[in-house]
Amino acid sequence: MVDVDLRSLSNAVNLFYEAAITPEIWPEALKTLSDSFGASGSLFLYPNPRGEPWHACSPGLEEGVEVFFREGWYGQNYRQGGREFMLRKKVKTFTESDLLTSRQLDRQAIQADFFNRFGLRAFVGFYAGQLQASIECGNRPVSDQQMASLHKVLPQLDQAARLATALGFARNQGSLDAFSAMRTGAALLDYKGRVMMMNPDGERLLRSAARITEGLIAPYDRTAAAPLMRMIGEAIHPELQLGRQVHDTVILKRPAGSWLLLRVAPVVTQRADMFQPAKAMLTIIDPSERPNIGQECLVRALGLTPAEARVARGLASGATLAEIADASNLSMKTVRTQLRSIFAKTETHRQSDLIALLTRIFLTSQ
Repeated sequence: MVDVDLRSLSNAVNLFYEAAITPEIWPEALKTLSDSFGASGSLFLYPNPRGEPWHACSPGLEEGVEVFFREGWYGQNYRQGGREFMLRKKVKTFTESDLLTSRQLDRQAIQADFFNRFGLRAFVGFYAGQLQASIECGNRPVSDQQMASLHKVLPQLDQAARLATALGFARNQGSLDAFSAMRTGAALLDYKGRVMMMNPDGERLLRSAARITEGLIAPYDRTAAAPLMRMIGEAIHPELQLGRQVHDTVILKRPAGSWLLLRVAPVVTQRADMFQPAKAMLTIIDPSERPNIGQECLVRALGLTPAEARVARGLASGATLAEIADASNLSMKTVRTQLRSIFAKTETHRQSDLIALLTRIFLTSQ
């Protein structure tokens, strides 16, 4: 039996609190926790319904974790039944023997073909905040003394995790406030693409163009539903973008006839910060609320003629080509010819791409 190093365990608790503030040291905190139990390592898993869950592990487990996801063992992991077991038994931890008998465990393909490969069998699982955590004990069953020691510090580990989550929300709110200062609507999305938080402009604009049901965005403009879903998915799961075109802008028409420009980007800290609740930031811009971009600015910055600049400004303000033609006393053929020239000079191919470019010019000029 391996005794628990109580000094190391105390240090692990301190590191959990420190990691709540400085997410980059989560691997060090997890290593200290596993070292105090004489274990092979520790790890966190944050569920992900599409592909690989977000995770953090102590040094030494990286190879096994990489194989675990690459070979698809996550989908066969019997340990996912741990939460149900804890709820049913009203306990705070679970081990392999709580879920399966020794004989049943040996018949599991994941045990025979994966865990045994890396010398992993016994473990103790628990939850810290919303994340499932485990201490990998190798081939030695978890002892009563180890379990008792873990139970003594579980409230503190859970409290550190909740602090990390609260700080994550505070950072999220700070991001939304920054967009408010730029007069830009913004919403934070979770790992399922659900709206978690919005600033006032985001709330006002997004609800004018879509229903939000249980956090999911359903545009009134049905033609925009699939492109928006695809764009959100690419931001939440950036690993799926390799070798594929990235869709970074969606034009969302509103019942009133005007439109919104939507863009989504990943929250860049999500990999380091396991307790970061937001996975992507959605920005919502109403071009009609933006001051007109100066015609001279477009002529200088993009090399447009004054006539082309007028067309570009019209598009940026939300006007249609027909409205621009009517206001300028031009034929649709002439306006379309000018638009093709604008596309060539700006290296864009669609009106949505052009509008996104014009919006960026506006934002950087403020």
